[in-house]
Amino acid sequence: MESRRRPDMRNALILAGGLTGCMLIREQDYLLDMLVHGFWKWPAISLAAVCLLCTAVRLRETISSLARFIRWRYFPMFLTGIVIVLAYSRLFGMSMLWKPLLPEDSWRTAKNAIEESSELLGYTLMLISACLLRFEKK
Repeated sequence: MESRRRPDMRNALILAGGLTGCMLIREQDYLLDMLVHGFWKWPAISLAAVCLLCTAVRLRETISSLARFIRWRYFPMFLTGIVIVLAYSRLFGMSMLWKPLLPEDSWRTAKNAIEESSELLGYTLMLISACLLRFEKK
């Protein structure tokens, strides 16, 4: 709903919301797999398509709003959160890193703890930046 309050960043916020929404849907794959294996893909694809179509209609406006969003002072925090979730947690969640370091029984527990805690850090940074955007004084 912040996109209504900020017409200068509307399309960028729609894209950012779509990305984070797709990431949230992907995180719920365990629950969605109870319906059909791989079902999470369809809501994620639908959300991505709607967000992309909404912003592609006004491409020039989308580009200017993305430029404004990138210049926003808390964008680095938001971007750091995305990088942590999409890259760092995946790299540190690779079993090939943990198997040689830990005994046979405990490597999976350590891997899961590191991966989930780093994802939590990334999502927390994204949430804080969204709250800062919401309550930022104009």
